[in-house]
Amino acid sequence: MHTNLKGNEKRGCEPEQRKCEDVARKRQASRKLVALCVELRRYSDAAEIVGGFADLFTSYSRKIEEVIDLARREPRRVSFSVDLEPLLNEARQEISYFRRWEKEVLESLADEEAATTLRAAFRQPSAARSKLHHDVMTASDRYLEANALAWG
Repeated sequence: MHTNLKGNEKRGCEPEQRKCEDVARKRQASRKLVALCVELRRYSDAAEIVGGFADLFTSYSRKIEEVIDLARREPRRVSFSVDLEPLLNEARQEISYFRRWEKEVLESLADEEAATTLRAAFRQPSAARSKLHHDVMTASDRYLEANALAWG
């Protein structure tokens, strides 16, 4: 049986499931906090929370690079279906979630000041989100190339 990078014996094991649930809880908490800040007209606080998503996108990009780098150095320790594919799926979900959330928040704003502030805040993590999108789209090919170089 393959042991993935976290030392888990199989895909979908308990620690991975908890991690996904933690990310979902944090995402939901951020969403509620932004809604509360908008309701209280604390737009700069809402913008700060939204801007923090850049760190999340950067973190996913870094994790993808680490898996591909490990595939290059130690190909026996990395499995696409166990180590990289679930990470790519999570990253895709985060990108999709963020886009839907951005649209939902901006469409709900009647106040022009709020719309301007939050529109700028949602643009802040866009560079990190775009990089993550590119990383996700190219990860499979880069993984195969790294693996081929390691074995070849």
